Amino acid sequence: AMKAKVEGVGPKIMGVDVAESEEGDDTVFTLRQGRKVIPQKRIHGKGTMEVVALAARAIEEWEPDFVNVDAGGIGSGVADRLIELNYPVTRILFGERAVQMDLYGLRRDEMVGEVVKWLQDEVELPDDEALKADVCGPLKDEDSSLRFKVETGKAMKKRGLKSPDGLMSLALTFAVPVSKVAKNLRRSAA
Repeated sequence: AMKAKVEGVGPKIMGVDVAESEEGDDTVFTLRQGRKVIPQKRIHGKGTMEVVALAARAIEEWEPDFVNVDAGGIGSGVADRLIELNYPVTRILFGERAVQMDLYGLRRDEMVGEVVKWLQDEVELPDDEALKADVCGPLKDEDSSLRFKVETGKAMKKRGLKSPDGLMSLALTFAVPVSKVAKNLRRSAA
């Protein structure tokens, strides 16, 4: 996927994974358009309002149709302020129940599972070692109902790996099904 070249088609969806800087994690901004992801923006050690300003700058630069923000923890304040600034933000909570309950338990697992499916086709990812480590780092498993489950950042840290911030930011671009996004875009254009 990091060697492929495809054209970005369809709505532009931005994922914002907000991280606690004290834990050594990165806040990551991802823009996906169909089967193409442009180079991610990673920031480290910034406070909530600094992240808001940098996210607003990325939104202005990338002009996404939708922005999905990790609204857990400090991400809640980032999402709220971006909404207050009139950006097209959807608050996403990784710990919520999945929409497709027969396949996934939590939204986090569901979004990562959708990334896994997406990667099985021809897609373009930026040639980025940090993103590669984030995508390849987490172990996948099944819960007691045999649904797809992905290793948590906390469990990864116990294995000596960083939290997969780039993967989670990419996963946020799958928080809303593309077919629904495309229908909403067509309605607003009419």
